[in-house]
Amino acid sequence: MKAESGSLLYGTVVMTVANFIVRVSGFVYRILVSRLIGPQGMGLIQLVYPLFFTAIALTSSGLPVAVSRLVAEKNARGDVSGVHRTVSTALRLSAAVSLTVSVILLLAINPVSVHIIKDIRARGAMIALLPSLIIISLVVVLKGYFYGIKSVRPPALAEILEQFVRMGVSLALLYWAAPRFSLAVTAALVMLGTVMGDLASLAYLHYTYGIFGPRPGKDTAMPGKSRVLRDLVAIALPITGTRLVSSVLQSANSVIIPQRLVAGGMPVEEAIGLFGILTGMVMPLLFMPFVVTNALQVNMIPNLSENVATDNLRGLQDKTDKALMITTFTAFPSVAVLISLGRPLGDLLYGQPMVGELIVPVSLGLVAYALQHTSSGILNGLGKQNRAAVHFIIGSLIQLICSYFLIAMPGIGIYGYIAGFFASSIVVCLLNLSTALPAIRLPFNTVDWLLKPGFSAFLMTSVTSAAYKFCLAKGLPSYLCLTASFVPGIASYILSIFALKGFPPTLLARFRRAGSRRGI
Repeated sequence: MKAESGSLLYGTVVMTVANFIVRVSGFVYRILVSRLIGPQGMGLIQLVYPLFFTAIALTSSGLPVAVSRLVAEKNARGDVSGVHRTVSTALRLSAAVSLTVSVILLLAINPVSVHIIKDIRARGAMIALLPSLIIISLVVVLKGYFYGIKSVRPPALAEILEQFVRMGVSLALLYWAAPRFSLAVTAALVMLGTVMGDLASLAYLHYTYGIFGPRPGKDTAMPGKSRVLRDLVAIALPITGTRLVSSVLQSANSVIIPQRLVAGGMPVEEAIGLFGILTGMVMPLLFMPFVVTNALQVNMIPNLSENVATDNLRGLQDKTDKALMITTFTAFPSVAVLISLGRPLGDLLYGQPMVGELIVPVSLGLVAYALQHTSSGILNGLGKQNRAAVHFIIGSLIQLICSYFLIAMPGIGIYGYIAGFFASSIVVCLLNLSTALPAIRLPFNTVDWLLKPGFSAFLMTSVTSAAYKFCLAKGLPSYLCLTASFVPGIASYILSIFALKGFPPTLLARFRRAGSRRGI
């Protein structure tokens, strides 16, 4: 298979489109499922997912990064046998770990259901979902291979296929079973649809890999597996540990926030409601640009690893510069939208004025958080995953300390969490960049990364706010005002960026060239 040599931008766009399709269809899917099984059924499903995602973090979070890095390095050197050894070793390791965790969960299913999930009805859903633990662990390895050779279309198509198979199977089973069976059975059927979606993704990726994967010689396919295993573990362990720490600290924050609000004098019901507004309404709006930055991070790691393997300093500098530029170009207009339209957007989507009150201050930390996310990917691509893990833990502790001490203070309340979010994002961002940029001798490009998109976002905020007020004065409905004000706002941002020469023509030319190349 000819490795798709499309640019970082091209791969990011492909994955962003796939992520967007998956998220939109997933939103529709959740609405349909909730109507079929009701709030209690949805609650039963949500009880299972946190434990499942923790198991996924344990078995699958670090391996795709490790595989994509090692494959990129070996592919850059033309080591076809090394690529094959990496993938085959990773598949065996992933299968062994996920199978072990699945067996442990199966044997402990009753105590887990009673003492951790605290609802015995979730047992069937957990059992039905266990095969996905093994399937996903194999899927992420194959995705890591395709990311490593910079062929982004197979993983993108696999995610879309997985989503639509999951939707089709789950909804078909629910339409047939929902009126006939208990909530426990219908929840298990939803999980069965998830398993079938994951299985479809694995089948497609396995088929594609089988046809176009590496073809090593028989005499070179076997040696070096122990070294590959050590390399995989050395890369995957810090990333896996970071994800597990993230899960634990997020759970701690979920416990601390309502408790500290109550300690500050807020009634219990109001504290829980405010916590729900923050985590279930405000933060999802805040993470809009991460459809782009998630795709960027996935594509960035193998691109940088390939340049590290070939000692291509100029390539490292160029890709890092473009990655940070794409990040700020995405984050700044998101801040502009949230500042200018956050309040009416919160009212329209949730009917909660408090959403708008919180989204404006919390959005001020979005650029730093987005840069933190991208710079973590840069460190992983440079082989500095241990430093990225340490920086992340430092930021998480800052967030936890701010939540504990500030939220209970009179006059601060929930804004203590926002202060922690802002402080931790800035600290981790600075730590990451102060480690990554000197390593590749790249100066901090204040003008292109911050000032140009920042000024354009300021202009966008002014235009969007003025357009929204004008539409309201004309008596238009809120949803029309939002749409009519967003269009001139984003147009002003794009025009301003081009006027300031903030979007290099060479980047557009590279994207056009990458899009014209053929590959998988």
